[in-house]
Amino acid sequence: METILVTVSVLSTLAIVAIVLSVVVILQKLKGKVGVEVINDIIRDNDDNNTHLEMEISEVNERLHRKIEEIETIFYREIDDAKRENNNYIDNIDRKIDSRCDKLYDQIEKEVGVIHREVDKTQKVLLKD
Repeated sequence: METILVTVSVLSTLAIVAIVLSVVVILQKLKGKVGVEVINDIIRDNDDNNTHLEMEISEVNERLHRKIEEIETIFYREIDDAKRENNNYIDNIDRKIDSRCDKLYDQIEKEVGVIHREVDKTQKVLLKD
């Protein structure tokens, strides 16, 4: 009977040890698993990162828009300068053409005046004859 008691005691002790060991093994394995708090921390970190990235993207967009506006301003200013320069060049050409036309007109007037005088002389001579 004593052997049965000893055997039962030993077996019950071994069963308790086996249960404790299995609980320890399960706890060790679960330590490596992700818990709800860890997932919440990861989600929170991702949200923070997304917010930070959105702010950076917004800043980059603003800088790009400012740079584009600066380039457009410079571009339109250069176009206006080129137009002004072309208009000045055309105005100079127009003035030269007008000046030469005036000189030509004056020369034609002189020649026509000379021709009129010659015609008048010729008519006077013809009328006298």
